Amino acid sequence: MFEKRKERFTVKSSESFRGGDLSVLVDGQTGVQYLDFVGMGCSSIIPLLDRDGKPLVEPGPAGED
Repeated sequence: MFEKRKERFTVKSSESFRGGDLSVLVDGQTGVQYLDFVGMGCSSIIPLLDRDGKPLVEPGPAGED
């Protein structure tokens, strides 16, 4: 009756420290990698960029050109 949906974002890596948590997330539809910060009363998510200012894209099915 109910079908389990595939998660859009997956956690590539994660680190915890006194001030909060940092994670690298990968968008399963686009392959774009994001830095996620949660802690100290706030949270943010920003795309990871290469030296040319373009988003880092995970190689594989989601990030294929």
